[in-house]
Amino acid sequence: MTEKDILFKLSVERTIEARKRTNLAFMRTGIMLSTVSLSVFTVLISASNFYDVWEMFYPLIVLVLLCLSLLVLGIYMIVNALHQIDLCEKELEKIGKLY
Repeated sequence: MTEKDILFKLSVERTIEARKRTNLAFMRTGIMLSTVSLSVFTVLISASNFYDVWEMFYPLIVLVLLCLSLLVLGIYMIVNALHQIDLCEKELEKIGKLY
């Protein structure tokens, strides 16, 4: 193996590791979105004694739909990031066997 081959392998590995770190940040953002939406649900439930649900029905529906959409988006981001991280691991494995 020449020095050029070694440098090429290292640059490819670094690129894949950078993509993996990006996907980890993407997953962290998805976890944050899911946590925020669940926290808003918790506040709504705990404060339900202080307001009448039927008087606040339409604003609550909008808020619940917003929280549900954030939760779905967060779950999508987590699943997508996990899939991409798995692909990065497989690529690193393949490069390790190749060289």
